[in-house]
Amino acid sequence: QRESEYTRLLGLNESRDGALVSEQDLTSARASRDRAVALVESSEAQIAQAQAQVMLNRTELSRTEVFSPVRGVVLSRSVEPGQTVAASLQTPELFVIAEDLTKMQLSVDIDEADVGNIREGQRALFSVDAYPHDEFSAQVSQLRLAPHSSAGVVTYEAILAVENADLRLFPGMTATAVVTVRDFQDALLIPNAAFRFSPTVPQEVAAGNRSIVGALIPRPPAASSTSPQAPQTGRTRKVWVLESSGGVREVAVEIGATDGAWREILEGGLRVGDAVITEQLDP
Repeated sequence: QRESEYTRLLGLNESRDGALVSEQDLTSARASRDRAVALVESSEAQIAQAQAQVMLNRTELSRTEVFSPVRGVVLSRSVEPGQTVAASLQTPELFVIAEDLTKMQLSVDIDEADVGNIREGQRALFSVDAYPHDEFSAQVSQLRLAPHSSAGVVTYEAILAVENADLRLFPGMTATAVVTVRDFQDALLIPNAAFRFSPTVPQEVAAGNRSIVGALIPRPPAASSTSPQAPQTGRTRKVWVLESSGGVREVAVEIGATDGAWREILEGGLRVGDAVITEQLDP
């Protein structure tokens, strides 16, 4: 409207050679037109600003809905409905979600003395306190090289892949695992305690007054005995065997692998069924 009024006066003034419209009226009309144009531009800027604010509000509104990146089971929830959540230097943890409980991982600590025997793909068995009479199978999927030291004991973390199709195992259960590092067939085994045994021979036996068999049989207190021999080392060891006649004999053997309780015998004078001596009864 301001623009049309100014245009009308300007045309009228030009047609009458400035005789009908004063310069003051033209200046006032021009100023009114300029103010109207500026007002339109300001209104358009306010509209654009309002539209940007609407888009920002819509974006923030869309972020108020939290969507899980995976499908699974919620293990824990750290917030309550209606609680204000603010992200400062790090994203807050809202939920802990297990994606698939049918496929789980077992984290076990391997002693540094045994870690050299652990390889990916090895089979393992483990038990949990919830099912003390059952054993579950697993497989070594990863051996992590970062050491963990606690009270001077260094261990390494191994990850075992576990199939949990029946969902009997829950996250966070404590497990005891045994990893099979080597497999032997038809091995001759004897208890490790047999290598720690050495008969204590009374002084009268050393003098020839009694046999060593008699020394091993409990009887009333006799003379003081000698100290047991020092622990054996190396691949060749000696063990004591009880014969069917009641006598004993010393046998040299070559040892192999051990599981901590039993030792493999590679060569020597032992046969299946021989009775090795692991301890001596005090008289």
